[in-house]
Amino acid sequence: MKELTCAERIEKSFQNRISKLQIDYKTGDFDKVDEPLSIDKKTIVKIQMSWGGPADWYEIELNDKNEVIGGKYIFQDWGDVSEIEIEIEDAEMIAEMYGIIDF
Repeated sequence: MKELTCAERIEKSFQNRISKLQIDYKTGDFDKVDEPLSIDKKTIVKIQMSWGGPADWYEIELNDKNEVIGGKYIFQDWGDVSEIEIEIEDAEMIAEMYGIIDF
């Protein structure tokens, strides 16, 4: 039997985690909440290139030290959307070109 992909498994995994959190939240039993491995802060800077018909934008991801750690290019047209990861060098170039390194 073929193992399920992450795309096929994600909804069930999320429902398992969120239902437990909802129960703990409603009962105020925060001591039972699963300990995370880490809590990391990231900032997403959206650079909108066009609004629609179609829309497109970059999302540049910065860590808590304001360093570029990733990026995406998103293309959207009337209810349909797709995104691609962009190379870190391109994300850094975009961040520099649009002045978001010191944002």
